[in-house]
Amino acid sequence: MQVGELERRLLEIFPPEAAESWDRTGMLVGNPFDEVEAVAVALDPSLAAIKFARNAGAQVLVTHHPLFLD
Repeated sequence: MQVGELERRLLEIFPPEAAESWDRTGMLVGNPFDEVEAVAVALDPSLAAIKFARNAGAQVLVTHHPLFLD
């Protein structure tokens, strides 16, 4: 599966309309055509979460909170 397809599927389950006005939804960085074999999940996109995802071999890090808030 490609990153863009994963994003589309997640946005079907968690529609942007349900987000808070200050929230950011969807892919913030990356290439939608990259292949995904593993996904890591975290509450916040902290440096520790990013390092964990990388060390775990994940191509995608899905977080509950966005990297930057408006």
